[in-house]
Amino acid sequence: MKIIKSDKTGRNIHSPFIYRLIANVLFAPYPFYAFSEINLMAKEKNEQLNLQMLFRLVNHFQFDDVLIVGFTDKITEKVCILAKSDLNISVGDKITSEKQKPSEEKYSRLVIINDRKCFIPDIFPEVHEVWLWNNLNDKVTREDFRLIKTINEVQITIELNQLGIAIFNRNFEKQNYVIKH
Repeated sequence: MKIIKSDKTGRNIHSPFIYRLIANVLFAPYPFYAFSEINLMAKEKNEQLNLQMLFRLVNHFQFDDVLIVGFTDKITEKVCILAKSDLNISVGDKITSEKQKPSEEKYSRLVIINDRKCFIPDIFPEVHEVWLWNNLNDKVTREDFRLIKTINEVQITIELNQLGIAIFNRNFEKQNYVIKH
């Protein structure tokens, strides 16, 4: 399993999609209209940065749905709604497969995984999706994310200190990225 290491500028990344995602979404150098409100909701600096990143992800991909697996809080839901007001948010205890027809362009759903006991799905999505792990500081969750990197149905993984992102898009070759910031 080859791991491509980079920094928040996207250095060493040759995929235009991933480069733009890192440089213009995950580490966008400019503030968004909702950041002042997000900063008031956050209790500490790391939470503030993670909520801003969540906002930028939802804003960039314009998902139709967000599935929060495990526990949820109103702050996560509010940040998602700030990014896209007509977003359908649901909370569940496991990842279910989407029944939609795959689209070549659209990422239909963001899955936020807050409970590691629930993250292994029965089937991986056929549609383009993004999955987000919030707490890679937890040793067991980090091991789970290392496992997901080895699964062939997961085309792209991005590790950002305490956050893990998996991107399902069959148009991409399998790549694993580690971004230090």
